[in-house]
Amino acid sequence: MSAGLAFATLDLIRKFLSRSERPSVVVSYLVGGQILIFGAWVAFDPVAVPGPGYWPPLAVSVVANFIANLLFLEALRRSHLSRTIPFLALSPAFAALAGLVVLHEHLAVRQWLGIALVVAGALALNFESGGLIAAFSALRRESGSLMMVGTAACWGLAAPFDKRALRLTELRMHAFLAACGVGLLLLLMMIKRRRLHALIVAAPALRLLGLAILVAIAALGLQLVAYRAGPVGLAETIKRVIGLTSAVVLGRLVFAEAVTAAKLRGVALMAVGVVLIVV
Repeated sequence: MSAGLAFATLDLIRKFLSRSERPSVVVSYLVGGQILIFGAWVAFDPVAVPGPGYWPPLAVSVVANFIANLLFLEALRRSHLSRTIPFLALSPAFAALAGLVVLHEHLAVRQWLGIALVVAGALALNFESGGLIAAFSALRRESGSLMMVGTAACWGLAAPFDKRALRLTELRMHAFLAACGVGLLLLLMMIKRRRLHALIVAAPALRLLGLAILVAIAALGLQLVAYRAGPVGLAETIKRVIGLTSAVVLGRLVFAEAVTAAKLRGVALMAVGVVLIVV
C-alpha cells in the first residue's frame, strides 16, 4: 500500500513535469538521483558483486523499465491524467502472467477473478457507454492511452525479472545496478540524438525534479520490498488500484477533470477486485 501511495504522488509530479520537459530529461534526472542515492547506500554498506545468474534478469528489467518510463511520460504529455493512468491497471495482469511463466507463481481462481475485475474497472473509468468496445475504440483514437498500455506491459514484464534478480543479490545492489543500466541507455540515446544540452533546465523545474527524485527512490524501494514479500501480480494489483483511484481524485482536484458515473463504477469494480485478491 505504501508503494501505491508513493507512486500516486510520483504520477502527479511527473504530470506537472511532462508539461514543460521532454520525457528523456525527466527520466534522466529521476534515474540519476537513484544512481546517487542507491550508489551511496552500496558504498557505505557494501555487498558482494552478484554472480553470473543475476545479469540476464537484470538486463530484461533494465530494457523494460527504460521503454516503460519513456512511454509513460510521453503518454502523460499527450493526454489527461485520469484518461491515461487507468490503463496501468493492465500491469497486474501482465505481471501475473509473466510471474506464472518466469517464477511459476500460481494464483487462486478468486485472485485471477480479482485481477480481472481490477482491469475491467480501470477500462470502465473513462467510458460512459459502450463498455470494452468503447475502451478499445479509444485506444485506436488516442495515442496517449495506447502508450500507457505499452507502459503497463513493460512494467508487468519487468516485475518477475526484478523478483528473480532480488533472489540473487541485496535490494540496494539491485536498485543501484538497475538504475545504472537505465541511465546508460538514456545517455546513449541522448548522445545519438544530440540532446545532452536539454538536461539544463530552469530552476523551478529543478526543484520539482528534486522532489520527484526523493519520491521515486521511496516508491522503488517499497516496490522491491513488496516483490520479495509475495507474488508480483498481487503487489502490482494493490499498487495500481491506489494509483488509479488517486488519478481520478487528483485529476479532479488539481486539473479539474470531470468525475463521471463511469469513473465511480470503475473504482467500485476495482475495490471488489482487491477484496478478492487480498482476503
